Amino acid sequence: MIDKRFGKKVNEKRKSLNLKTDELAVKCGIEPGYMRQILAGQVPSGQVIIKLCEVLSLSPNYLFDFVEDGEDKEILQALNQLSPKEKQVVLNLLHSYIKMDDK
Repeated sequence: MIDKRFGKKVNEKRKSLNLKTDELAVKCGIEPGYMRQILAGQVPSGQVIIKLCEVLSLSPNYLFDFVEDGEDKEILQALNQLSPKEKQVVLNLLHSYIKMDDK
């Protein structure tokens, strides 16, 4: 799938962090050529999207122009400030809460 806006947003954030394309590729665990395709608008796999979001401190909602409003926006902003390890703890808590609520 091609989405020029996706690539543009990744590229803008990369530049704001003073990262070279090859450096971003290494941090994401992908080949530089593939990163150039992403920056040109090729939407990568979910796994690569997650890694891009972690490395660039972005949300998938931002990359795909999903609307973040109300309480969801506040929650997403708070989550974006957490480290990957802290995000995993929050995710585990949410899963536990959902399982508890289902009973």
